Amino acid sequence: MRNIQASTRRTNLRPHRQDNGRLALYSHTLSCISKLEIFAELLPHEISEIDHASATVKIGKGGVIYAQEESREVLFLIKEGRVQLYRISFEGRKLVLAMLGPDMFFGEMPLFGQAMGDSVAQAVDDTTLCTLGRAEVERILVTYPRIGLRLIQVLNERLQDAEERLHESAFMTMPARTAALILRLAEDSDEVHGLTHQDLADMLGVYRETVTATLDKLKHDDLLEIGRKRITLTNRSALEDLVQGSASTPLQGE
Repeated sequence: MRNIQASTRRTNLRPHRQDNGRLALYSHTLSCISKLEIFAELLPHEISEIDHASATVKIGKGGVIYAQEESREVLFLIKEGRVQLYRISFEGRKLVLAMLGPDMFFGEMPLFGQAMGDSVAQAVDDTTLCTLGRAEVERILVTYPRIGLRLIQVLNERLQDAEERLHESAFMTMPARTAALILRLAEDSDEVHGLTHQDLADMLGVYRETVTATLDKLKHDDLLEIGRKRITLTNRSALEDLVQGSASTPLQGE
């Protein structure tokens, strides 16, 4: 098992702001905040009230944004790129908790139940983030309740996803769990790109060899085609039937 923590590089998170006057600073932050869907309902003058308390952070691919046991009450909003939230077990095994893309958020914000705990946040791609401190988040929630409702909605969706994954882990066979993950990753397309067998294993919380053997079985059953960092769904309906059948059938020994 590879050493995940050793392979990551620590990134300086001090916000970079332009120093050539107030107008430049306003333009710089507005270009970040105004393009985030979560603030889409705000008027320009309302967005401007948030701008000056925010900062833009750029993180290179593989950079660690938030490490275990840190204590910083900062809300990170993703403008570009992807961020992976994961934990490392005592045995060194990596478990991916969430893969977040543009317009999603993460961070330590106890005010509305958003906590990192022992999780690590790492940039999967070159990533641009907008950051807000606790005081500004509190002001936004009081001043713009609809933003708070949107944050709660997203957190609820994330909780439902976590509960669904827990159910799959407890009650589904390995082929069905793998099929469910691939269907989620593919969304409306018939392909999953850019993920290795190790990446899939980290998402499922199992060893790479287990994923490889399972993918080989699904390929043998003509449900998938497997290439280099590419999985093609050749029989989506059969994959869905596999997931549904496993979800309604108790595992042996239960």
